[in-house]
Amino acid sequence: MTDKTTIPDRKPYLLRAIYEWICDCDCTPQLLLEDFAQAGATSGIPAEFCKEKQLVLNVSPTATRNFEITNDGYVYFDTRFSGIEHSIAIDTNVIAGIFARENYEGMQFATSAPKPAPEEDDGKKQKTPNSEQQNSSPFRIVK
Repeated sequence: MTDKTTIPDRKPYLLRAIYEWICDCDCTPQLLLEDFAQAGATSGIPAEFCKEKQLVLNVSPTATRNFEITNDGYVYFDTRFSGIEHSIAIDTNVIAGIFARENYEGMQFATSAPKPAPEEDDGKKQKTPNSEQQNSSPFRIVK
C-alpha cells in the first residue's frame, strides 16, 4: 500500500453488515444517535425529538422506505413521526450504535463531529459542519 492510497471509513460498511444481520435474524434494527441535535448532524427529524442527547430510531424495513447507508457516511430513509412522513438524513459520525430491539445484539461505535456536507447534490438532504461531539457510553435500556 502506498501513501497515496486511502482507505474509506469502515463505519458505513459495518452498519450495513450489522443491519442486514439483524434483519436476517427476524429482529428489529435500531440506530442509537448521540449528540445529534446540533446543526449538521441530521436533517428531517422533527424538532420535538431533538431535545435529548440520545435518540433511538427504528430502522426496520417495515418502519422505513428507501433505506440507504452510503459509502460517504450518510444514512438516508423515509419514515413517519406521529403519522407525518419525513425524509431523514443522518451523518454516520453521530451513530453510536446499531442493535436489535429484541435482544440488544449489535455493535457500538465512538461518535465524532459530523463531516462537512457532500459537494454533489443527488437529491438527498445536505448537512452542514458541526461542533465537536462528546463521547460517552452509547447504550441505555430501551423499553
